[in-house]
Amino acid sequence: MRKHSFAWTLAAAWILFMGMMAVNWLLLWRAGETDLATIAQRQVASQGMANLLSVPFFDYKRALYLIRKPEITALGSSRSLQIRQYFFTRPFYNMGGGSKELDDAFAMADELLLEHPPKLIVQALDIWTFWSDRPVLPSQAQRPRGLRVARGSPINPLLLPTSMLFNGTLTWPAAARILAGAPHQPLPTFGIHALVNGSGFADDGSSHYLGRLEEALLDGPDQRFRGTLEKLGQPGSQLLPASSPHVNHREIRLLRMFIDEMAAHHITVMPVLVPLPPLTYDRALAMPEHAYIDQARAVLAREIPELLDLLDGRRAGSNNCEFYDGTHGGEITYARIALKIAATRPDLAHFIAVERLQQVVERYAGFSTAPIDSVGLAFRDRFLAYHRMTRCRESLPGIRHLTQPAPPDSPPAPGSPSGSAGNSPAPPRVGRPPVRSR
Repeated sequence: MRKHSFAWTLAAAWILFMGMMAVNWLLLWRAGETDLATIAQRQVASQGMANLLSVPFFDYKRALYLIRKPEITALGSSRSLQIRQYFFTRPFYNMGGGSKELDDAFAMADELLLEHPPKLIVQALDIWTFWSDRPVLPSQAQRPRGLRVARGSPINPLLLPTSMLFNGTLTWPAAARILAGAPHQPLPTFGIHALVNGSGFADDGSSHYLGRLEEALLDGPDQRFRGTLEKLGQPGSQLLPASSPHVNHREIRLLRMFIDEMAAHHITVMPVLVPLPPLTYDRALAMPEHAYIDQARAVLAREIPELLDLLDGRRAGSNNCEFYDGTHGGEITYARIALKIAATRPDLAHFIAVERLQQVVERYAGFSTAPIDSVGLAFRDRFLAYHRMTRCRESLPGIRHLTQPAPPDSPPAPGSPSGSAGNSPAPPRVGRPPVRSR
């Protein structure tokens, strides 16, 4: 009897497990996470948004790169992901988000860029790329060979929906809507994460964080900077990964080698030391623990004369309001960077949509986001609501109070002069109007 009971229990558990896997697969299929080639084509055709957690990051980006065949691309960490197509006059795709070191850039070149070369690479560089926990000499730099781009470690696709349900990132009602095929977002959207919170990658490879930003504001605007500021000077933080950092001369030498090798293949590399908000920059540079920052910048200026050093956000013309958090610049910050490239590199100015960007920057100065591309236009109301919630009213001790204009196309803030930003001319629309989900 016991054997029969155990067999029935085992059979029931197996049926339950297989049923759960079937529901998970159906959720993935409904969300568009089961066929990368098809989804990539559909995203580009519809100018939609995607965030495919069940697909390796590089595989997803490579698929869209090959479809778009860009003449311009961007490499870097998550701090490169606000560079968008409308910044440029030629086809663009952002390959950023997965190349944090120069080894990654060489791996990207070997696996993709040398076979399908762009004309211009915007290399977004983090200052902490050039630190080491021990002395590293230029002579230790050798051209990396045989490396592969990190694919990331996506969750087993058939376990992804269940894990999201249990950790709270996917609710049962949202799962039911996905299964029913009900639209979640105001434009074609692919991937459970993008469907649920509205954050993901546009068809140009750039990232939109709107859902994540709205969640962060539940704890108040100060949370955007608090974590970074509290960790400054502490070993293990983003700007101070080690207790005794040294300048990493190997990385600087590899950057020189990468620029020269790409030039030999008729690819121009535009290296940019991307900004920190003034608040983070000033506090970090005032601490002796961060002495490596200015030391590294001095070596970079000598070895990489074409480097555009915009580490201090004010060099680009940005203030704290134009940053998402203590390290990540927003869309307007990166629009300003593109204008700086055009101003400092006349040979590259024809790649930059200067007049369009000047209008965008003038209209949305002081904001981290702008409803310009297909995703921004589709989420226009949410963008403007987010602007109203983030007027740089940080109240942390020592944070200078910053004022910010009323969001464009919204009533002036109380006490502000009438007829401010809301009366400025409409920003240029880029591309086709967003396609609505059915």
